[in-house]
Amino acid sequence: MKILFLDDDERRLETARRVYAQEHDLHIVTTAKAAIDALQKDTFDVAMLDHDLEGEFFVDSSRVDCGMEVVRWMVTNRPVVGNVIVHSWNQRAGLEMADALKKAGFNVEYTPFTYIESD
Repeated sequence: MKILFLDDDERRLETARRVYAQEHDLHIVTTAKAAIDALQKDTFDVAMLDHDLEGEFFVDSSRVDCGMEVVRWMVTNRPVVGNVIVHSWNQRAGLEMADALKKAGFNVEYTPFTYIESD
């Protein structure tokens, strides 16, 4: 399975690497622009999207440097993605992202991502 994972939190990135990288084709990106670039170039079975990026928390969804910008691009450009998981801890923005994707016909769920401490 090919997974696009958008996040900037190092603990969540490490968890994603440990959980997904051994059995799946994991593509990690840390910016909205990098996520859009990846979606333009490739198809993914799953896209896992965070909202708040660049070390900031509870950012305005109208900004171009957050996960909502990826959602706006996806709604307009319709990339090939099997499922989308919005995993932001910013519940208001995460639910807004999931709702916009659902309305556009994407198979999406909102599930905040929890990092797992390594032993």
